[in-house]
Amino acid sequence: MEEPRRHDLCLLRPGAAVSIDPALSCAHEAAPWAMAALAKWLDAGRPLIVRRPVRAACGRICLGLPLPPDSPGRGKCRLAFLAEDADPTRITPPPALRDCLAATPQSWRNALEALDRDLRGLGITARVFGALAWESLTGLRYLTPESDVDIIIQRDEAAAPDRLTAALEAFAAHPGRPVLDVEIQLPDGGGFSFAEYVSGAAKILVKGPRHVSLYGRDALLGRVLETNACEG
Repeated sequence: MEEPRRHDLCLLRPGAAVSIDPALSCAHEAAPWAMAALAKWLDAGRPLIVRRPVRAACGRICLGLPLPPDSPGRGKCRLAFLAEDADPTRITPPPALRDCLAATPQSWRNALEALDRDLRGLGITARVFGALAWESLTGLRYLTPESDVDIIIQRDEAAAPDRLTAALEAFAAHPGRPVLDVEIQLPDGGGFSFAEYVSGAAKILVKGPRHVSLYGRDALLGRVLETNACEG
């Protein structure tokens, strides 16, 4: 099995040995309804998402299930589970932006279609996580008028930050466009905010597979990360 990365999607086999993450403070109280919600979710053929730290101390895969904001009696809730390596039948990256456009509100669509076109012209495949991805994947209601659109761009595709900035500035000029949150994903699955990178900050917060760390901005879009990261 390919090693999962943060934000990857996992489809699980029938009878998968999934359990609620005991590291959660509310694990005992949440277990009965959380496992029932998981069973219903998996029966519908829906994936779970790989969450940080990717692997628990016991070696199991860390997975998450974000329930829709209008879930009866629960509201917006993120459930955390652990799975064995044998449990996933398929691990895929998040969906491409172009595959999620049909799930967007009409008022957002022109801006997002233009962004996707501009990014693909730069050789960039933007991928989506968060509310838009889940609404597109499940058909359930996740988006609200306050929702951001969260996209991932691979570091090697973002090697020309000035051109990416120009595409994002063109997007920002569209009336009715949503708030966009762009994460640059590193080869190990960690990521950092592109907005923070272009702000000129000397150190950039990186959400790694296990830790949140600070890295020098000049290293982040290069091939080698600094070795003197400040672990957090």
